[in-house]
Amino acid sequence: MSKVNKEKLLRKLHKEYDNSNYLRVTKIANQILKLDSNNHDAFFFKVASLSHLDKNEEYLELCKEAWKNNSNDLDFILELADFLRNYDENEEAAIILEEAFKLNPENNLIMEKLLYTLFEIDGLKRPFEIIDNFPKENPLWLDCLFFKSQLYSMKFMYKEALDVSNDVLSHDPTHLNALSKKVFVLNKLERSDEAYEVIEFRIKNNLRPKWAKVDKAIYLLNNNRSSDALDLLDEVIDEDPNFAYALSTKASFANMAGENILALDYINRALENSDHRSKESCLLIKSQILAALGEYDESFDCLDAIHEDSMYAIDAIETKEKIEEELSNLKIVKDN
Repeated sequence: MSKVNKEKLLRKLHKEYDNSNYLRVTKIANQILKLDSNNHDAFFFKVASLSHLDKNEEYLELCKEAWKNNSNDLDFILELADFLRNYDENEEAAIILEEAFKLNPENNLIMEKLLYTLFEIDGLKRPFEIIDNFPKENPLWLDCLFFKSQLYSMKFMYKEALDVSNDVLSHDPTHLNALSKKVFVLNKLERSDEAYEVIEFRIKNNLRPKWAKVDKAIYLLNNNRSSDALDLLDEVIDEDPNFAYALSTKASFANMAGENILALDYINRALENSDHRSKESCLLIKSQILAALGEYDESFDCLDAIHEDSMYAIDAIETKEKIEEELSNLKIVKDN
């Protein structure tokens, strides 16, 4: 297949998929795969289309076959696991990730995806079995232990998350993830002055200083130092105009000040630059801004996009209840 013909078929593949012509997609994908069996685009469009056509057994068999044929292609294996997770095939994704981790026992990304996948299947039990039995001589041991704090936090068990973060920090006082998580859980436990001490330690020692400065801005705002908070936040945004955490925090500040058009601009910029970890936080903030602008349907759409197992799930429920109460009060006023 010439490069031109291949690119033409790939463009057609994308177009047919966007138009939900899934049977046509499988035929075009087969054309491509017949001449280029390792074309990942064609493979993933084909299995996604088979899923949409309710041919689950067929697409799972294809995934298993592709996994066996590409077991040494780590990027493909991770992409395949993500695909399966997106289609709620977590058990199949876990099998692939467990095998990949056996072959790559010092790969942090595989470990992270495996622990999250097992958490989605069975809560804390299965990931904790891996963490508690993880060999201490493995270079990833502290990172693995940290995930216990992360998963406790996702279950809103903040005291337990704090204990594990402190355990990690007793072995490595500069562990970046543990320091960040400690700030988060201390704030959740309403121990903001202790969180502030950790923030200053991070800034002083150049440990994720951008993040720490945003955390400090939030602390300053909560302690009636709004001018200092805004100055610090603007300093961070000047240094990195695409830093999603700073942009979303600026949006939140503007929302609290009633400057919701400005807030909407900042939160949209934050969403454009957010990764999967920060997206739901941004959606929560955007829902509050849209509600303040009277765009209630769009606000609810943002909240509905927050997964029920997310660390922001309770905040999303509370925000939704608050908006519904506001709508109810508006209806009462209108009826009167």
